[in-house]
Amino acid sequence: MTLRELRLQKNLTQAELASMIGVDSAHISYLETGNRKPSYETLIKLASVLNVSERDFYSFMRSFSGNESQIQ
Repeated sequence: MTLRELRLQKNLTQAELASMIGVDSAHISYLETGNRKPSYETLIKLASVLNVSERDFYSFMRSFSGNESQIQ
C-alpha cells in the first residue's frame, strides 16, 4: 500500500496526518508523490500513526527509497 492509501484508510487528511507527526501538510504531499523522503524520525512517527506492524516496517521504510512507492 502507498502512504496515501494508508492515510486514507485512517480517514485522515494530509493536514491531519501532518499535525499528528509534527510536519507541514505540504511535506506529506511531497512524501506521497515521491518528491521527498522522510527522515528516520518522521518515518517512525508515520509508521506509528498509521499502525504499520513491526513485520511490515522494513517494507514501509523501503517504500520511500528509489522508485518503489508501495508498502509490500
